[in-house]
Amino acid sequence: CQWMQYCNIFMQRAMPLFKMRCALLHKRSFAQLTQLVMRDGVRRDDQHGPHKSSFNTQYTNLVYNGTMHVIAKPALVEFWERFPDAESSLKAWYHTMESEIFINFNDLRETFASADYVDGLTVFNIGGNKYRLIAAIHYNRYKVFIRAVLTHGEYDYGHWKKRK
Repeated sequence: CQWMQYCNIFMQRAMPLFKMRCALLHKRSFAQLTQLVMRDGVRRDDQHGPHKSSFNTQYTNLVYNGTMHVIAKPALVEFWERFPDAESSLKAWYHTMESEIFINFNDLRETFASADYVDGLTVFNIGGNKYRLIAAIHYNRYKVFIRAVLTHGEYDYGHWKKRK
């Protein structure tokens, strides 16, 4: 079957990188990721067979890219300069986001249990609920765009919802 050949070629070429990335991933074992690639890695069109670009980019990116990319760290630095007690919490959040991979919001909630999904954005409680970090997360591209870092009072005021 031709789609099995595509899958075998992918596994042969990606296996060394795949194993290295698995060593970095705390949440998923090599067997679980292999199962994901085998289940979702090849898209089949019964009329035309497998497509040349048939490998699911979500798992291909997972193999080759590795972790989430947080965009706009200067927003964090600017905030912790205004509120120095937020620095350690924001650095911990940043380090965690940069060192993990999140496939979807449920996966994110395993690490950040207090995260909420509000109007298409993810809201994180920072520093014992004193501060809120609002981010747009693109799970398919492993990108985290920081939209705002606010005090609890600024968050409750609600102006951040109007800036989209």
